[in-house]
Amino acid sequence: MVKPVKIDRCKICGELSKVYKWWTKSTNGKRYNYLKFVHNDGTVHYYNILKETMIKENSNFRQYIELFVKYNLEDKKMRFMEMKRSIENKYDIKINNQSFWRVINRMSKFNEIQRIEKNGKIYYMKGSGESNVGLYIIDEIYLTLDQDNMILSLTIKVFNKSNKIQTSVPILVPEGNFKINQKSLTNSFDLYGRIDISNFKVIFSYGDETGIVVDMNKPLRSYEKNLLHLELQLKNDEKYRSFAIPLDTKVVNICLISKRKNEMKSKKISLDYSKETKADFTAVDRNNKGEWIYNFIYNQVKAKEIVTIETS
Repeated sequence: MVKPVKIDRCKICGELSKVYKWWTKSTNGKRYNYLKFVHNDGTVHYYNILKETMIKENSNFRQYIELFVKYNLEDKKMRFMEMKRSIENKYDIKINNQSFWRVINRMSKFNEIQRIEKNGKIYYMKGSGESNVGLYIIDEIYLTLDQDNMILSLTIKVFNKSNKIQTSVPILVPEGNFKINQKSLTNSFDLYGRIDISNFKVIFSYGDETGIVVDMNKPLRSYEKNLLHLELQLKNDEKYRSFAIPLDTKVVNICLISKRKNEMKSKKISLDYSKETKADFTAVDRNNKGEWIYNFIYNQVKAKEIVTIETS
């Protein structure tokens, strides 16, 4: 006899859906158990079963905020404390006011949430920017910066873990007012060939950061992978750069190349700016050309966390 599919309310968005038990193993062999909620429109949400006992901890409050904005804010206008209390009540958590403000401020930058003023009061609405929570992740991202020629190379291994077809990948360039043209995009391709310049679109640009969406040559179906390689010509020779990681990433590998020996520093900054972390691995070496190679590796970087490099 075929076991009937269980229908229950999704612990992420609250809608009725099919629910399955799901598990995966990390690279070190640790097993993680999930509830997999499959909705009629193809949306899939994963709920870590351990959260049943860890729900009071605030380590994932950023994800709860993004999920609430994405699935529950809709066309509502909410005040700061009204939205904070709604999220706390929905997910049974407590969020520090300052931490909540930092996340909301960051989401405003990516246009995931919109700040408006009405009758002298500030309200927040869902913005037109799309949060990538629960859609796809990056297995590995390699950033190589040639500091003498100011060429930034990015190699990204992207994995679609959703039930929706993904057509593009967000990229964050550590330079403001970055222009897309034949000079700035020197070499771009994925597993299916060269990527045309028309596949790139700037979605925002601030003082030290430009957000770009790159359309892949072939849509990425559920549980498919692709490899994206970009070479970008930067304009400004900066001693300090910040790389905002666009999606949840298993490994971030940063390599700096310079003809001069410098004191290089790197750190990871949490989304709410409350925590700074050193690289999990650091190395300095020289290649056969006599150039200095500085390497920093970070494991398990969350979407929109920042990795910085600083040259003395």
